[in-house]
Amino acid sequence: MNLLNRVPPGSKPDESNPDAESGGALKRPLKAEPKTATVNLRLTPSLKSAAERAADDDSRSLPSLIEKLLKDDLQARGYLEKSARQR
Repeated sequence: MNLLNRVPPGSKPDESNPDAESGGALKRPLKAEPKTATVNLRLTPSLKSAAERAADDDSRSLPSLIEKLLKDDLQARGYLEKSARQR
């Protein structure tokens, strides 16, 4: 196997990975959900400024604060299950 983690010639690809094909396809681990997804968000300058102050007071980055607030609201409204740590 070379440094690019390719399937060696003549070997069978990992059948649990649909992206792996014989002849040198890259093997990728299967994941239930990506670690992050990008969301573009437009805010008024005053809302952004207030959110930055709140993030700073909470020792967070602005994206971290937005994620926390969204997650908390979705959990409170029943759209998202609470994680094991929060129960």
